[in-house]
Amino acid sequence: MEETYYQRNRERVLATQKSKRSDPLDKAKVAAYYREWYRVNGRNRTPVPVEVSRERNRKFPEHARFSMKVGYEIKVGRLVRPDICPRCGREARVKACYRNYERWDHFVWLCASCHKKEHLHKLPVRDLRGV
Repeated sequence: MEETYYQRNRERVLATQKSKRSDPLDKAKVAAYYREWYRVNGRNRTPVPVEVSRERNRKFPEHARFSMKVGYEIKVGRLVRPDICPRCGREARVKACYRNYERWDHFVWLCASCHKKEHLHKLPVRDLRGV
């Protein structure tokens, strides 16, 4: 197996990294660069996550209500969030996926990629009782 650049030049790379961390002149150059960049481009940041969340909750009140209910049930121990997605078997953080909003407990746990596929392609959900 061929050595990588880092493996061949490890000592030189570490010395360069150490000098950049400790050199105040380099830090000053970086700070000046960002000051100029922000002066020219402004601080166009994404909206505050709390505001985005509130707007989504106003737009989809039933989803917000069901999400809060599932969160509460997990907190008090009546529901357990699995560590593995039941559809693909991948170990990931799963979320409750609702096909409709008739009952809060009619959902299936899905990882982010399966959840996205579920809503994009409207694939059939095997088990709508996630309880």
